Amino acid sequence: MPVTPYTTLCNHGYQLAKDLLFFINKDVLPAIDDQCKNNPNADPKRYNVLNIPFIRIVKWLHTFAKLNESRDFQAVGVGTRSIFENYLDIVWLEMFQEDCWYERFREFANVNRYAAANNVVRHKQNNSASQIDSAAHVQWMKNFDTQESIAARIKRVWGKENDINGKQWWPEHWTGVGKIRHRASKLSPEFEDAYVQIYPTLCALTHSGPTSELGGIDWWELQLSFAFIYGFKYAFEATQVILRMHNAESYVPDYRQKVAQLRQFTCEALSNMPNRA
Repeated sequence: MPVTPYTTLCNHGYQLAKDLLFFINKDVLPAIDDQCKNNPNADPKRYNVLNIPFIRIVKWLHTFAKLNESRDFQAVGVGTRSIFENYLDIVWLEMFQEDCWYERFREFANVNRYAAANNVVRHKQNNSASQIDSAAHVQWMKNFDTQESIAARIKRVWGKENDINGKQWWPEHWTGVGKIRHRASKLSPEFEDAYVQIYPTLCALTHSGPTSELGGIDWWELQLSFAFIYGFKYAFEATQVILRMHNAESYVPDYRQKVAQLRQFTCEALSNMPNRA
C-alpha cells in the first residue's frame, strides 16, 4: 500500500478487524457453543436464528483479513454495509423478543424466493419478447403453494394481505419494515444517527456511479479507513449483543478485560478519523 495521509489509519482499521476476528474465533464462538450445549433451556430455533446474522458478520471479517490494498476500498465498504445491516437485525431480535419476530425471520427466505420467482413468471407473461424460460419457477411456486398458499402464509406470519394498490403485499425485509432507516429509527435515535452518518458513504461504495472515484489514492484510502473502522465498530458491538443474548459472557475467559480493551481501541480509532463530508 502506498503512503498517504490515511495509510496508518487504514492499517490500524485492518488490524482491528483481524484482532476482533481472532477474539471471536478463539473465545466467542466456543463460548456460544458451550453455553447452548450446557443449557437445557436453550431453544434451538432461537439459537439458529440469532446465529445467522452474526455468522454473516464473522464471514465478512474473514473477507476483510484478505483485503489490505488501497484498491480494496469498495469491497470493504460493501462488507461494512452488510455488517451494519446484520447488526441492526441482531439488535432488533434483542429488543423485540416475541416469537413472531423469530417466525418472520425463519419464513422470510422462502417468501423472498417466491417473490423473486413470481417476478420472473409475471415478466414472462407480460413481455412477449422475453426469452426467459420460467418453467422451473412456475413449478417451484406450485410445489410451495401445496403446503400453504403464499397469500395465506404472508397473512399468517406478517398479518398483511394487500398493498395500497390492492395487490399482494410482499415483505421487503424479514421484519416487515422495509426501509433500513425506518428500522433504525424504531430501535433508537442513536441507530438512526448511525444510519444517517455512515450509510450514504457505504452506498456510494456499493452502487454504480462516480462518487467513489472522485479523488485519487488519498480519497481511496480515506474511504478504506472509514469502512474498516466502522466495520470493526459494528462487528464488535454485534459480538457483545450476541453474547448477551446467549447469556454466554461468563464462558469467555477474561471477558470484561478483553471487551474493555477492544472498546478502548474503538474509541481511539474513531477519534483519529478525520472530519469529513
